[in-house]
Amino acid sequence: MADDPLPLRRRLTATRLALAAEALLPALLPGLGVVGLFLALALGGVFGLLPGTLHAVLLGLFGLALVLGWRRVPAALRLPAEPLARRRLETDNAVPHRALETLEDTLSGSGPDPVAEALWQAHRERAAQAAARLRLHGPRPVVARHDPWALRALVVLALVVTGIAAGPEAPERLRDALVPHFGKPAAGAAGDAAGYTAWITPPAYTRLPPLYLGEQGQAPGQPLRIAAGSIVMARLHGVGSGGVAFGEDIVPLDAIETGSFAGEVPVRAGDRLRFLDGTSEIASWPLEVLADKAPTVAFAAPPSATERQALRIAYLATDDYGVAGVQLSIRLAGRGEPLVVPLGGATGRPEAKSVTFRDLTAHPWAGLEVTLELTATDALDQTGHSAPVIVTLPERQFRHPVARAIIEQRKRLVAKPAERRQVALALGDIAARIDAYGGRMPVYLGLTLSAITLFRNAEKAKDAEVVDLLWEIALDLDEGRVPNAQAALRAAQDALEEALQSGASDAEIARLMEELRQAMAEYLQALAEEAMRRGFDQAQPLPGGDMMTSRDLERMLDEAQRAAESGSREAARQMLQNLREMLENLQAAQGMMQNGDAQALNEGMNQLNDMLREQGQLRDQSFAEQQRREGGTPGQRGRPGQQQSGQQQPGQGQPGQSGQPGDLSGQAESQEGLRQQLGDLLRQLDEAGLPLPDALTRAERAMDQAREALEGNNPGAAAAAQGEALSALREGMQALGEQMAQQLGIERGQGRAGSSQPGSERDPLGRPRPGRDYGSGDDVRVPTEAEARRVREILDELQRRAGDRSRSQDELDYIRRLLERF
Repeated sequence: MADDPLPLRRRLTATRLALAAEALLPALLPGLGVVGLFLALALGGVFGLLPGTLHAVLLGLFGLALVLGWRRVPAALRLPAEPLARRRLETDNAVPHRALETLEDTLSGSGPDPVAEALWQAHRERAAQAAARLRLHGPRPVVARHDPWALRALVVLALVVTGIAAGPEAPERLRDALVPHFGKPAAGAAGDAAGYTAWITPPAYTRLPPLYLGEQGQAPGQPLRIAAGSIVMARLHGVGSGGVAFGEDIVPLDAIETGSFAGEVPVRAGDRLRFLDGTSEIASWPLEVLADKAPTVAFAAPPSATERQALRIAYLATDDYGVAGVQLSIRLAGRGEPLVVPLGGATGRPEAKSVTFRDLTAHPWAGLEVTLELTATDALDQTGHSAPVIVTLPERQFRHPVARAIIEQRKRLVAKPAERRQVALALGDIAARIDAYGGRMPVYLGLTLSAITLFRNAEKAKDAEVVDLLWEIALDLDEGRVPNAQAALRAAQDALEEALQSGASDAEIARLMEELRQAMAEYLQALAEEAMRRGFDQAQPLPGGDMMTSRDLERMLDEAQRAAESGSREAARQMLQNLREMLENLQAAQGMMQNGDAQALNEGMNQLNDMLREQGQLRDQSFAEQQRREGGTPGQRGRPGQQQSGQQQPGQGQPGQSGQPGDLSGQAESQEGLRQQLGDLLRQLDEAGLPLPDALTRAERAMDQAREALEGNNPGAAAAAQGEALSALREGMQALGEQMAQQLGIERGQGRAGSSQPGSERDPLGRPRPGRDYGSGDDVRVPTEAEARRVREILDELQRRAGDRSRSQDELDYIRRLLERF
């Protein structure tokens, strides 16, 4: 068809190829089924279980089936004839009258016939127009006609299932399927196809991850360092008999199916871990079994007593895997059984560092010399002991005289139980002195009940109850409800610290934090009530001390809660320990009332404050008289010491007011009276056994000189002497303040309240400067919300990397240490 257009020729060629494809796919289908079945068996590991001869025979059968299945493929590879392609195009496009064959035909006839040629030409043109509209169609093989049972779907399903099951072993199984191993015994005997799946699980208390053995973990030949008590979990396949050996000690595994053995074997002593097929070694690793060491513990600081006579214990305990518990043993010379006090702070981590407080003032051994020893235990109940420390157990000093008498009888009952009747008589006498304890009915009933109990019971069974009751009565007399509030506060602090150490949930931390807030509020309220009951102004700033308000304590709790929520629980624990120490020392002002020396200092400070005010008024009057005599008007020039002058209280006479202008006898009498007050104060301090500040002695001499100048009608000299007296009084007041600070065990300048440096928010007396408030928090670095969120992101990333087993062991150990620390 030389005159055919090129597009028609291309369509014919494409149609011939489509017809060839339709014939090729049915010819390939039987052979593809054979190949799919072979691959499914290979991926399923069937050929690896067969002897070499049977494997070879099966390969031959599959080869023969493949040849028979593809016997029609050569014929299907030939292109169909062009007439078939033309007919296919005409059929697919519904071209009438065999238009494509018309284009191939010629006009028959012996001679030219113009009419016939014109008709023929018109017919060919219509056929060419029809051929120009032809559209190609793809191959349409009818597979279902050649596979009516849909066996092809089963082959595809088998390939998918076995391919997933084979996983990374698929290439190796395909190679084994193509190469038979002649001489290989049947499945279940030892041979080259022996393999294993194994890992080592350390004890749970070590918190170590499982260690995988093989290509995906610790390759054979690499050294193993395994904690004692670990379990080797192994499964051997393709073996005749499986076993695990530690050195020369062989442990057989249990058969689970033909050719497979598995079991869990505890790690034993040995220098090498081996997997065995009978006596043949499959894989081995150099082995070192790490024995669990006993923990160590020591006092981080010498045990000491707080302001409330609680025992402060700081310790550091370490273990190779985790400290399970720490306890304090208290032993009294001559007593066999020690007193064991559990301590918090052990959370199963390799290091436990904590500061804890225990109130042992109620124990009969309080005030005696005892030996303290720390004991740490690990998960295997191994123990470690600290070096013994000899201390005097803190003893409570009762202020109330009746409370002291009750405690004396309590000690007598504990030390000499046989004298319980004498103790009962003494308690009855104390109860009879109703005025001594303000007629408080609970005290009377408690003492009477204790006396009756001791009289009626000749045995020691009830002594412990009486001892506890007497302690509660003495505490109530001495401090009201402060001890119970303090005990509740300590319990809330212990519960919160334990929750932070044990990794409790955020909701649990928030709940315990709220309980601590309530306990702290009740404790502060009890302190305030007790201070008011004893007539002590708790709001008075302590010289050299650290001013602290409930807002400061609330702010510290808020910081600790934010640190815990951001994941920095160790930092939150440290903040809570600092808060605990501050609360333990909070009753320093109350401690001033525990002895006469401190009370005398407090009264002396108040008297000196009044003297300063009166001395300033006297100097102002002397200065005014001097100005009048010199012809000036009082008040025209600045008067020294004006800041000490104040308004007179109603009913008080102004010194010198009774005299006429120029008469200084009244001022001299007032000055002498002030000097006598100072002398009385000095005698009181001396009788209390307190050192007398030299400044107060100078103030007394200056007052005497001022009196003499006033009697000599010399106001100028009097004003100068009075100014010296003012300066000396200020120095004496400062010296007394330092003695008060020493009574409280506080160094001057300690804390932000005592700071008088430029830019400090408080003045030297601990009061806020103008425009400032207590506890501004500028001395505490509070993380911002963005910083807290960044910390959380870093912790999440560390935890993600810790779970990535593809990382090196050194990197995983480093990440684990970071997570344990933060």
